[in-house]
Amino acid sequence: MKQFILGTEGNQPFKITQMGVSHQHARITIGDDGVWTLEDLNSTNGTFVRGEDGEMRRVGTMVITPMTFICLGPSNANGCSFYAIHLQNTDFIEEFEYLNKLEDEFDAKEESSEKMARMMRLLIASASLIALVGSFVVSHGPLQLMLLRLGSAVSLLSTIFFNPAEKKKKLQVEREKFHACPNPKCAHTLRKNEIRAMQCSKCKCG
Repeated sequence: MKQFILGTEGNQPFKITQMGVSHQHARITIGDDGVWTLEDLNSTNGTFVRGEDGEMRRVGTMVITPMTFICLGPSNANGCSFYAIHLQNTDFIEEFEYLNKLEDEFDAKEESSEKMARMMRLLIASASLIALVGSFVVSHGPLQLMLLRLGSAVSLLSTIFFNPAEKKKKLQVEREKFHACPNPKCAHTLRKNEIRAMQCSKCKCG
């Protein structure tokens, strides 16, 4: 079993100097069975982990994985953020490989969203064409009105239930939640090209 006390006076293999971190802030225990457990040690500013949705949540005690992203204290320059695996590694290769895997997943989501957007544009164009042709073929009566309403309804529903611009914006916001530099000493938000190059442009880790 291994235990790491995390803090400005902890025994973690890297130095923590951020003002928002307590002397003995949290503890990570790696059991003989390979289970990793994170425990907050009644720190002043709390211990947070990033969920699958990218949101940081305060925790007391919980089972984590080596690729759990942890923040001791506030999620700004006064806190210290890192992946748990950094307790065992001196480089950041595994962290950047993980970030690249996440980027692949986001790229797949973006591609799927683009395909859906193209399909919706085709559907809108088809409905509009049907309504337009119908207005010429059927010069009057309830059928003409029905065709015109059909075109308007399809366009309106596609805007309500699938707004490509809004979906792309939300996806970008979600993506950026995972772009924190893995170096505990760096608070830089990585760009996509930095992740692909596997190096932070600010601290040069990678």
